[in-house]
Amino acid sequence: MATFRAGQKTDRAVLPQQPALESGSADNPGTRDETGPERRKASGAEHVRGETGTASPGGSGVTPGPAAGERGREAHAKQSSPFVFVLDKHRGPLQPCPPARARKLLVAGRAVVARYIPFTIRIKDRTAEASQVDGVEVGVDPGSEHTGIAVFTEQAGEFRARQAIQLDHRGGQIRTKVAQRSRYRRRRRTVNKHGFPRLRLPRTKRLFGFATGGLVRATVPAGRWAGTHTGRVAVRSSGSHTVTTPAGAIKTSHKNLTLLQRGDGHAYTTKPEGGVISDTP
Repeated sequence: MATFRAGQKTDRAVLPQQPALESGSADNPGTRDETGPERRKASGAEHVRGETGTASPGGSGVTPGPAAGERGREAHAKQSSPFVFVLDKHRGPLQPCPPARARKLLVAGRAVVARYIPFTIRIKDRTAEASQVDGVEVGVDPGSEHTGIAVFTEQAGEFRARQAIQLDHRGGQIRTKVAQRSRYRRRRRTVNKHGFPRLRLPRTKRLFGFATGGLVRATVPAGRWAGTHTGRVAVRSSGSHTVTTPAGAIKTSHKNLTLLQRGDGHAYTTKPEGGVISDTP
């Protein structure tokens, strides 16, 4: 049963509508009124559809009005950084810690860097048996081109993200490259750069202490690529290795290289989140 305003008449040919279906002004405070006073009120219109309020700021209303002092939900979102993985003195897993805590342990000399990507520290004076480890949960979202991996904790029904990893599959890229190579002449695949046949594979994969795919830091004292560079190395038997950096590839002697992390068959990259980082998945 509808409720009518006093002084308004209802056409007998039009049945009264339910309150939830009757129209009203939907303008936001502080913005130009386009449908309120200029629109004639419909007969029998008493109920005005409103937006459901939420606990988060900016959650109610269709569009926040800057003139009225309203701010969007993203203005109050909490920015967070990935947590740091922690190992004990015997390389056993401990509870991940915030980056600020990891920096304090490194400055105090209680911890050392165990792995750069993903960044992992090892505490020299702590064991897993003498520590309280609440543990973490891992969520895996497999896909045909990418696999999403999320490391999070749960406390009192609230989920908090600790690490977000995206694993890119190279199956499609490898298939394309193999199909492309199959169109080349066979002789071009069986000779070296001088035109002689390849008689054997290299005897060893590690040359001068480095292997292709390792993460190195190159300190070039002089020349075209003078400076400090960090990237992946491609080794050669001549000792002149190639280091691939975000700015490009450089060539330098193995004497100028420092090994940071041995290659494990994966290529790593770090990028910010596409949207606002939230503590709840």
